[in-house]
Amino acid sequence: MKKRLAKMAVMTLVVCLLAAGMAVNALAAETVSLDEALKDASNWDTYLDAPVTSENGWLTITEASQIAAYKEDNYFNKLVEFTFKADADAAGSWPTFCVRDQLGAEKPHWEGGSAYTVTFKGEAEAGKNDENHKGGKIELNAYKAGSWFALGEVVPNEYYWGEDAGGEHKIQFGAIDEGDAVRLILKIDGKEVFNYLDSENPIKEKGNITFYAWAAPISAGPAGAAAAADASNPDTGYAGILPFAAAAAAGILGMFASRRRK
Repeated sequence: MKKRLAKMAVMTLVVCLLAAGMAVNALAAETVSLDEALKDASNWDTYLDAPVTSENGWLTITEASQIAAYKEDNYFNKLVEFTFKADADAAGSWPTFCVRDQLGAEKPHWEGGSAYTVTFKGEAEAGKNDENHKGGKIELNAYKAGSWFALGEVVPNEYYWGEDAGGEHKIQFGAIDEGDAVRLILKIDGKEVFNYLDSENPIKEKGNITFYAWAAPISAGPAGAAAAADASNPDTGYAGILPFAAAAAAGILGMFASRRRK
């Protein structure tokens, strides 16, 4: 019994330490807003020179199948913060944003490029039943030299489709170097959605922040535009479980110590 309690205590402490490492990494990452970059459309390169507009701090891609890449600063090793507005109701809409995009707006990253991407999928594409084309999910992916890698578990999509079509949500997304690996962090309205360590195919090179519009327009605006939603959804990431893990470990160790004294 004593050995079992000791093992439980050790395992709980390990979980606590792993969670602490993830939480500290997420908290240590510098968060910077895209507000200034979004005020001027000339800051952005576009695929095939497609038009983008900037009005009242909102950058909008109006044409389908287009890319906009920020050309002045790559925000390397930082979380970028902005409000994202999109409509994923249209089949194949798939609003997407990327960091460390090696091709920028030259051409899509799957054409031999590398990037970390977040894609919101609403309705499934008609006539396409493979896993990639299923709807109702948020995907975190990596493209490395044109090859596609799914990162982490697929998350059910609560945003930008159905009743939330055309919704506005505060986004914090970035890639942070962590030794030989790269940690990907995504928060929506302050809630952590992804915290994934890419150690198998990390993209270590600097690259662009890019936005992809497929079947419907997308817009990126000031981070403060979604402040109300952010305040109503406090961060529930790894940092939140630390007190519980620590308390559990302390309790098990206390039981073990008590039994040893008897």
